[in-house]
Amino acid sequence: MAPVDPYLILEAAAVLAFLGVLIWRTKVLDLEGTVAALAVGAAVYLTIGRGGVVVLLIFLAVSAVFTRIGYERKRALGAAELKGGVRGWRNVLGNGSVAAGAAILYHIDPARSHVYSVAMVCSVAAVFADTLATEVGLLSRGKVLSIVGFREVRPGEPGGVTLYGYGGAALAGFLTWTVYAFGFPNPLHPFKLLVATMLSAIAGTTVDSVVGQLLQGRYRCSACNTVVEHPEHCGQTAVHVSGLKFVDNHVVNAICALTGAVVGVAYFLAA
Repeated sequence: MAPVDPYLILEAAAVLAFLGVLIWRTKVLDLEGTVAALAVGAAVYLTIGRGGVVVLLIFLAVSAVFTRIGYERKRALGAAELKGGVRGWRNVLGNGSVAAGAAILYHIDPARSHVYSVAMVCSVAAVFADTLATEVGLLSRGKVLSIVGFREVRPGEPGGVTLYGYGGAALAGFLTWTVYAFGFPNPLHPFKLLVATMLSAIAGTTVDSVVGQLLQGRYRCSACNTVVEHPEHCGQTAVHVSGLKFVDNHVVNAICALTGAVVGVAYFLAA
């Protein structure tokens, strides 16, 4: 395990400090979310390098833009991100903990560094795909079908999928591959990485939907009678009606990220 270049540490500190202020001031993340994002970013920057950080940054920036497109309509449907789309530390760790773990393993086990770099990139491709699938799917005015049973469900309901949503997932996978394969030098074969990221994007989104439908906790608001994903709604405690209480959206996101990493690495090693 080689020591980290001190000049890289200084560079990472300067770049991440600037990005942290920018992210917080633009209200992409709240203060706690920004601190968590800087921790994930530091783990990736000091191991996998600049390319990994840019992948994370593209995910964060594009997701924030799509979250805010049509926000009022999404809120009217009861499916918009809370706090005006400003995400917190739980969201950051749900989406980024697998990437951070892969980056740390990249540094600890340099003999298999290519495996961990694929895991990092593909975990980001998966959660990026899931986020765009949700945000783009909510803009669709067509039917939303449950991934298990294919019954019609309300927009934003866990397990609901649309053709537009899968189009957004494919776009996320392609963007992730483009940034990492061509933005910075790396030893990974570009075509193999393309297939790995696209498979991870679709697989992660699909598993996220299945877990969301079958296991994620749901609650009924006693004020507006809406079934929601959060235990509080309309300023009061909602009643648990189905799913597992400990499986919230952040747990589902972490499962999505892990699925992307496993699928991407499995393909990369087998191809």
